[in-house]
Amino acid sequence: MSETSISSQSTWRSKIKAMGPGILMASAAVGGSHIVSSTQAGGSYGWALLGLVILANLFKYPFFRFGAEYTADTGKTLVEGYAEKGKFYLWVFFILNVFSALVNTAGVSILCSAIIASAFPMLGLSITTWSIILVAIIWGMLLFGGYKLLDGMAKWIMSALTIATVAAVIIAAIKHPE
Repeated sequence: MSETSISSQSTWRSKIKAMGPGILMASAAVGGSHIVSSTQAGGSYGWALLGLVILANLFKYPFFRFGAEYTADTGKTLVEGYAEKGKFYLWVFFILNVFSALVNTAGVSILCSAIIASAFPMLGLSITTWSIILVAIIWGMLLFGGYKLLDGMAKWIMSALTIATVAAVIIAAIKHPE
């Protein structure tokens, strides 16, 4: 192997490794509304809602950016920042995160279970049973594979979703140029 290919390979690997928690956060943020509702809205309304999507992301952007800038500027996490404001803010943050995690986990597990149940009807398992199996598998992955396994899988999944999204937009633009 030449020196050029070795350095480009390690550069590629270092770039993938550097994605780290950001990709994990992005994959955690993608839920049923992004996968199902957005697709359905796109199918029903075409490009008519594109402005709304851009506007919604413009409004969300400052909140996502603030977290990264706060951490970079102060060297503290957002949790440490909330703790400095007082215990009330820390409790509000904790309660909102627990609620959000439970609702999102339930919603995504039900969505994924419904997809699996419809893909494998011959097994005759209910959506509830598939949800239990799915959550058990994910817990097992976290307990035995840890963060590294989850991070690696998130990078592959987000890459696949990105490629699929770009392909879908290109296909839609070609088939329906209006």
